[in-house]
This record gives sequence, structure tokens and C-alpha cells, in this order.
Amino acid sequence: MRSLKSVCFASVFAAMVVALPSHATSIYQLTSDHCTGTCGSTNYGSVTVTTVSPGVLSFLVSLNAGNTFINTGFPLTFGFNLQSNAQITYSGLTAGFGIPDAIGGNKQNHGAYHQDGTGTFEYGVLWGTQGGGAGTPGPLSFTISGTGISEADLSQNAQGQFFAVDVRGVNGNTGNIDASACTGTCGGGFDLPEPQSLALLGIALLGMAFVRRRSA
Repeated sequence: MRSLKSVCFASVFAAMVVALPSHATSIYQLTSDHCTGTCGSTNYGSVTVTTVSPGVLSFLVSLNAGNTFINTGFPLTFGFNLQSNAQITYSGLTAGFGIPDAIGGNKQNHGAYHQDGTGTFEYGVLWGTQGGGAGTPGPLSFTISGTGISEADLSQNAQGQFFAVDVRGVNGNTGNIDASACTGTCGGGFDLPEPQSLALLGIALLGMAFVRRRSA
């Protein structure tokens, strides 16, 4: 009977692990073009934001082939906004990028960084080598942490943009592109457990109750 109990406890534990909420992810497509003469595409890439844990967000900015992250004199290469205006701490920033107005090397307060054509952003990072021909294909990745921040904290600026990216396009033109809409699971913290996982947990708990009754 002890062996059967062990099996049931193991089943319950496994079911609980499966039923735990998973990390939520929001995906934004970079489709708006503000380059002078356009940058030659209709979809430049994507911004994926994942909730690592409460107060911690991970960013992955990927450009489609032929486009590069650049620094043409704008204050940011990649800009974003947070409703909370929290002070944030960066970690895991892709080599070659820096943090404008950094505090203590890796912290940033909300500011006002104007990106031509896309409006003003509160936070962001800057590619360290200036010039349209001195960019990087990326991807760009980093994690931010701060009190109370979440995917729901990401907000549009006055011109309706969530993000802006300074790029050199496939045709050699330069300028800002942006994302004004989320196309994936948006604004969440953690995904809810799947119905199958909840059903598995219920079955395991019933089995455990049956074994306890038999051993009484």
C-alpha cells in the first residue's frame, strides 16, 4: 500500500507541475515605415515580450533579413514605454548596445527620447556605433526588472506606437520603423493552466483520495 501511495503522490506532484501557469508572451510586428523614401519592405521583423516572473520582462527584437539596427543620431535605436514610469534595471543586453542616461551602469529612469516620425519614448537602448553603414543584423535581446512592471504596463505613446526601431532597410534607406499593435497574447502576466492540465490534476487527486480511503 505504501508503494501505491508513493505512486499517487508522484502523480499529484507531476500534475501540479503541468498545471502551473506558463510564461505569457506578447508579439508585435514592425510594419510601420517612417524611413525617408521608405526602407523597402512591408514587414521588418517583430518584438517579442515575455513575462519571466512578476516584475521581470524579457525582450527579443528580431529583424527580417536585409535590415539592420543602426544609430543615425536619434537618441535610441530601440524605444518603448511603461505606464508605471518605474526605474528599470537592464540585464543580458546584447553586446554593442548601451543604455542612454544610465544610472549605475544598468538602470534607467523614464525620460523623453524623440524618435523622428514615431514620436517620443520613455525608455530604450542605443547601438554604440554611429552611421547607417555600421549597423548590426541583431537580434537585440535584454531583460528589464522593476517594481510593478508587467506586459500590461507596456503602452503606446501619443502617436500610437508601442515601439520604434532605427534601421537601415533592404534598399539602403534609413529611418524609424514601429509597431502599433500586438498580434499575440497581449498584456498578460502568466497564462492560465490548460484545461487538460487541470483535468489531469483532478484525476490524480481523486486517485490519492481513493488510496487514503483504502488504507484507513
